[in-house]
Amino acid sequence: AGTVATTLASTRLLGRARRELQRARALRSVTKELTGNLDLSAVLGEVVDLTRSLFEADKAGLWLVTPGVDHPFSVAAHHGLSASFLERVEALRLDSETIGVRSLRDRRPYALSIDDPAIGTLRAGYQSEGLQTVCLVPLVGGDEPLGLLGLYHRTRRTWPEEEVALVQAFADQAAVAIQNARLYRSV
Repeated sequence: AGTVATTLASTRLLGRARRELQRARALRSVTKELTGNLDLSAVLGEVVDLTRSLFEADKAGLWLVTPGVDHPFSVAAHHGLSASFLERVEALRLDSETIGVRSLRDRRPYALSIDDPAIGTLRAGYQSEGLQTVCLVPLVGGDEPLGLLGLYHRTRRTWPEEEVALVQAFADQAAVAIQNARLYRSV
């Protein structure tokens, strides 16, 4: 029994180590892509695809934020989200009561069930997409909100702190890409 328990524990640790190695390679890949590519839509699409697959999300989206306009959210890249959901997000304002806007305002990620009261006005949108869990991560450059990365699951999922931190690292890389593209355009 002791040998079986040790073998099971070792197998779990090996699986976790493999997942962490895969995630580290993906983050390195995104970082490498950023340094050699000024095509913002391609880089943001790569960020969405990698984060979605690494965290086994059913759907994902990345929105850019344009401050000073009534409806500041515009989709930059997404996977699996319906046109009606994308329209709901693009109809939001920076004073909307929803967890995504709160994430931008607080400059911190949130991962929660759609049953959580903090989810806000997009609850019906999440339900229509068949989602149970959301992880929303702000893209911030300096102190300016640049965008929002969302990972969505059809099942309930817990988000350990180290996974949220890793998603934040992907979002930080996307923020660098946005700033680089804006700088390149201005030059």
